[in-house]
Amino acid sequence: MDAYYDTVPIKCKVKDKGEIFVTAEGLVLPCCWTAGRMYKWWHKDPKVEQIWDFIGDKDSINAKHGIKRVFDSGIFGKIQNSWNIQGCENGKLKVCSMKCGVEFDPFSAQFKE
Repeated sequence: MDAYYDTVPIKCKVKDKGEIFVTAEGLVLPCCWTAGRMYKWWHKDPKVEQIWDFIGDKDSINAKHGIKRVFDSGIFGKIQNSWNIQGCENGKLKVCSMKCGVEFDPFSAQFKE
């Protein structure tokens, strides 16, 4: 699967629908899948998860400062730009490959109207 994740083209489901996700902490991220990578119970230090490379300072994506500031932080552009990188170890956001890879999509049914 890692070879697939490294090379699969990504077609972001939430980008196509113009949606965002706000966590219980008030953090604004593209979707629940990216947010869900923030705090995995099996890590003593949650910042080992790849999503933290894109978040940096989580205060910069806090909705309490306004949605414009979150967009100005560049997180959405960084994530989208990562889709063109060959290899998750090189910076392609793996959770995007896992959930929005175009060749294997177990999640598309929840986006049908």
